Amino acid sequence: MTVDEVKGDEQFLIMDLIPMGIFIIRSDYRIIFWNACMEDWTGIQRRDIVGKVLHDSIPEFGDARYLSRISLVFAGGAPVIFSSQLHASLFPSKLKGSRRRVYHTTVSPIPSGTGTGHMALFAVQDVTELTARITGYRQMNDRAMREIEDRKKAEEEE
Repeated sequence: MTVDEVKGDEQFLIMDLIPMGIFIIRSDYRIIFWNACMEDWTGIQRRDIVGKVLHDSIPEFGDARYLSRISLVFAGGAPVIFSSQLHASLFPSKLKGSRRRVYHTTVSPIPSGTGTGHMALFAVQDVTELTARITGYRQMNDRAMREIEDRKKAEEEE
């Protein structure tokens, strides 16, 4: 990275205050910003990832299905969403035990500093707790429905 690119990094430092994972890549897939939340969640320090190619550091992004969708963002297309249901574990991030964090990721185009083309801003939301609550609700609902069916059968047999 050049000195100008490192200085440009400073313009994004306010994003360290946002309680979401935020990182930005250029159209060559080089990471130019990695916020404190991403450091915390993934264990990858900013100094170790900024300037590197995204899929060299996070191999999942080397998959053609991700590359093709992100390329649309570089063209200034609509934001791309990697939902928590289909793409929950894109980033390395384990919790205590064997549980993994579950993420919902939105990739949006932002104008590049050169005045032509776009960069991609990744907004990563940790939805681990929400996902656990939804799963718990579904299980509780399934149990309630089974109990209702059991009661109906018992009443019919009487």
